[in-house]
This record gives sequence, C-alpha cells and structure tokens, in this order.
Amino acid sequence: MLFNIKPKDNIKDLFGREKEILLLKRCVTEPLTVIYGIRRTGKTSLLKSVLNSLEIPYIIIDIRELFNESGTIRENEISLKILHELKKDIGISQKLRFLISDILSKINGIEINHLKIDIDASKKYQLNNILEVINEISEKNNDVFILAIDEAQYLKYSGKRYNNILAWAYDNLKNIHIIITGSEIGILEEFIDIDNTESPLFGRMINEIKIGHFDNETSYNFLKSGFEEAKINVNDNDINSAIDILDGIAGWLTYYGYNRAIRKLNNYDSINNVIEYSKRLIDSEINKLINNSKDRYMAIMESIAAGLNNWSAIKAYVTTKTGYISSTILNNHITKLLKYGFIKKSENKYYIEDPLIKLKFINKNR
Repeated sequence: MLFNIKPKDNIKDLFGREKEILLLKRCVTEPLTVIYGIRRTGKTSLLKSVLNSLEIPYIIIDIRELFNESGTIRENEISLKILHELKKDIGISQKLRFLISDILSKINGIEINHLKIDIDASKKYQLNNILEVINEISEKNNDVFILAIDEAQYLKYSGKRYNNILAWAYDNLKNIHIIITGSEIGILEEFIDIDNTESPLFGRMINEIKIGHFDNETSYNFLKSGFEEAKINVNDNDINSAIDILDGIAGWLTYYGYNRAIRKLNNYDSINNVIEYSKRLIDSEINKLINNSKDRYMAIMESIAAGLNNWSAIKAYVTTKTGYISSTILNNHITKLLKYGFIKKSENKYYIEDPLIKLKFINKNR
C-alpha cells in the first residue's frame, strides 16, 4: 500500500524509484555501496524492498536503533544484533535455513537443536569472527551475503573505528557485500572519509546512490495513485495544495495520504496533522544533536528559514537574538548543522531542504 507509513518492503509499493531500484540491484554485486539522502526520502524502503526482491541472503542492522537504546554503539551489541537477525530469518526458506544454521553452528555461545536456537547474550562475540564465519559458509555455498547497515553514521559515536572493519571486510571477505545508508550525510561522509589518504577506506571503489525528493509531477502521480489504490476521490486542488507545502519529501507525502485515505481527515486537517507531527519529530531530532547552546542553534535555523542565508546575515541575526557570538563558535554550530543534514550550502548560501523543517522555523519568526 502506497500510504503505509511504515518503511516499504515490497518493490510494488515503491513509487517513482525505478532508476534507484535498477542501480541498487546492480550494486549488490559490489563490495561496498552507500545509499544517502536527507531524512524521510525513502532510503530504508528502497533497501528493504530491493533486498526482498532478490534471492540473496541478507540482514539489515539498524544502528540508530542500537544508539537510541544505550547512547553508544558497543561492538558486542552489533554482534548480538547480527546473530539475532540471522536467527529471525532462519525460517524464510529452506536454502536460507541451511545456510544460517551452518553459520550459527560455527559460533561459540550458540546452541542449535531441532526445536530452537539459543544465543548466550552474556558472551562476548567478536564481530570479525562472525563476519569471517558468514563469509566462509557463503563461499562454501557459492553464495553472496548482504550485510546492510542502516543509519551507519551512528557508528561514529562508538569510540571504535568501524571503518577499519569495513576496509578489512572489503579486502578480505569476498563473499560479503556491504550496503550502508545514512541521512546525516555530513557525518556519514566523515565516517567513511574516503578522500582522506589516512582513512582505512581510502582508494576503495564505493558505489553511491543518492535518494532525492520527488519533483512536482512525481509527487502528484504518487498521491493520485495512492488515492486510487485506496478508492477515494481527492480533487487536484487539494493534491496540489499539499504538494506546495510538503514539496517532494516522500515521507511527508505518505503521511498526508495516510491522513486522508486511512484516517479520513479533510485536506486542511490532513496537512495540519503532518505539520504538527513534523514539529514534534524535528524537535526530537534536533534535541538529540544539541547538548548546549540551544538558543543559538535555533537562531541559526530561524535566520536561514527567513532568507538571511549568508554568513554575515546569520551572525547579525544570531547576535541580535542571543547576544555576542564569536566567529569560531558560529562556524562550529553551522558546520554541525550541515553535517547532520538540517541545512545545506550552495555557492556560499545556506538553505533548508526539508520544507517542513523550514516551515517550523519560519513560524518561529512570527
């Protein structure tokens, strides 16, 4: 269903992503692929849907989920997550059952019998060892195994250099192909650090897939198709008014369609519901980023939303709103917002790509 607000897991429910689908299908044969784009553009949906369509064993690890649970990323948490995902997938097909049983049987701390699989959560599992076993069994079965790491930029907060492990797997584990996704693009690029000659991944070939937002025509066709699927009639004026506000962000358009088609709200209430939901979500995301100086970060966002988008204008606005700020501190704050994808920069001008983030801070000025 197009207006299902959970990440899609079937290609038939992916709309307007034909190019990205074909590209990802080609890339799964390569050692390392990166899928990136701003929040709510459908990276996880693309990943799940394409991998489900292929006869290739895979698991997806959501690093943000692990980070939110403990505020850090420990190697053993990743190892346990991989083992539990393998255990969860064992019943999907006979071929996968044999493959995963072989993998798990070679890892100390796991007991397998015909009724169940027991994973000793108190045991320390070495990530390298698990990956070596997966690679060994996959090679023996003439298979490729896909390890997908969703929101991989959070690995940066682990205190461990996981790009070392990625480089080691790239060079040595020929039957494991890795796909990583990230919405905080600056942090993801800093984590991969492929252009730095000191980076473990320097010199490796990495496939990149960018997920952008829909143009107006695709946004219109998406909403029209979703309403037809839901068997309700929504006039073009309503659809176009929603597109004007929500732009082409797939997540916001889906939530609007859900409000109209599933919750049966009118156009005004559907759009307003998306806006109010977005405010809570954006507040939560920004609060995770900001440990202190919240007023200054908010003032920077307000300035850019209002069109005061060069460095001097931003500094003047922030100074007026919050008092004196040094150039160094302002640069640090702007750089952080760039890295986390809340703002963008083009030709020395800053802008906010997500229309509802922009709307939130425009309204603060009123």
